[in-house]
Amino acid sequence: MSNTTVTREKTIDRIKKLLELAANNPSEMEAAAAALAAQRLIAQHHVEDNELMTEIVKENIEEIKSTDFKGNPWAVELAHVIADNFRCRLYFTYRCTKNYWTGRTSKKDQRVVFMGYETDATAATETFNHLFEIGTKLADKECRKARQMYGTASGVKNSFLLGFVDGIQDELEKQCVALVLVTPKEVNDYADDKTAGFETMKTNIVNAYDGKSYDSGRGAGRDAVSGSRLSGQMALNA
Repeated sequence: MSNTTVTREKTIDRIKKLLELAANNPSEMEAAAAALAAQRLIAQHHVEDNELMTEIVKENIEEIKSTDFKGNPWAVELAHVIADNFRCRLYFTYRCTKNYWTGRTSKKDQRVVFMGYETDATAATETFNHLFEIGTKLADKECRKARQMYGTASGVKNSFLLGFVDGIQDELEKQCVALVLVTPKEVNDYADDKTAGFETMKTNIVNAYDGKSYDSGRGAGRDAVSGSRLSGQMALNA
């Protein structure tokens, strides 16, 4: 057996271990890091689906629910980016509550449900949860900085988060271009049946635009995928 073959087998084994870690880790940060590290190795080494999917195709298609994204419109955009890059489909759930005094209804406990093979859906959910947490914290920090410097944060949060999602999409698509990831037909068929007649979730996350905040968010989104926040020692220790 050639050294090249041995090296490739080790790489594939490493990817499988990362995917397993992503699917079976109580820490959202470590699970997301493992999923993204596996994705980078897949793209870097041009690993084909059939080299990894011997076990995965035997998995059931699962529906895995995210944490509550509390109605944040940018999270809807983030969810679509994650689903597209983790071979999943999605829908959104919520429950309606009615205000006794005003009679108005509002949506509570809003969550993303990722549909896919268990490994894919788990990795997508953990990655979404962690990136949502990162984006929220960084956007709040950006707003505090803007208020200190300019006395206002108008348009900052929405612009930053729009850039954050675009930066994540940039990095994930760049990492997956070699593999040409596609959602399995079985998952698409399942999702089409499940979501027939569902309403489309509409979003409009920008009501004011700040170019500097958008650029800052875009860089933060790229770093969240490729930088130390989610990679670090995960790929090295796998």
